[in-house]
Amino acid sequence: MWHVRDGRVADAAALAAVHVAAWQVAYRGLVPDAVLDGLDVVAGAARWRDLIAATDPARAVLVLVADADADAVGDGGPVLAGMASVVARTPDLGELEEIVVDPARWGGGGGRVLLRAATDALRAAGSTEAVLRVLPANGRAVSLYESEGWVEDGSGTDADGRRTYRRSLTA
Repeated sequence: MWHVRDGRVADAAALAAVHVAAWQVAYRGLVPDAVLDGLDVVAGAARWRDLIAATDPARAVLVLVADADADAVGDGGPVLAGMASVVARTPDLGELEEIVVDPARWGGGGGRVLLRAATDALRAAGSTEAVLRVLPANGRAVSLYESEGWVEDGSGTDADGRRTYRRSLTA
């Protein structure tokens, strides 16, 4: 079972660990090895602490937690297993900056739960449309986004080789 809650400063180290693990698995062969091997959990934790502690109401960090029933490998307590970061770019446009799930939990529905929670958070913030950017070779992510109604907008690739997907947030 997955439970979504707002991120807390105390989550920073666990967020960084999940982020690094997910990137090192998902992007191996898509991003230079030197970039992936250089990802630093300590620096990442500092970034997440700053992000979560920020008082900017236009920004929301959602943290996905596997509850005790889903934690077969830990001490029985909740385990931070993924996260989504969203931000309001304009009053009407929100952006899903990223979703990451612990690779050991891929295929368990966490990405879909996070994507839906992130979409709901953007909608609640007043966004009527949302964008995200994804490497086209990241088939797992592209498949998830398309299955949830996101559509490539045809604007081509950005400087990092990512394509933009859009979705209306109105009913």
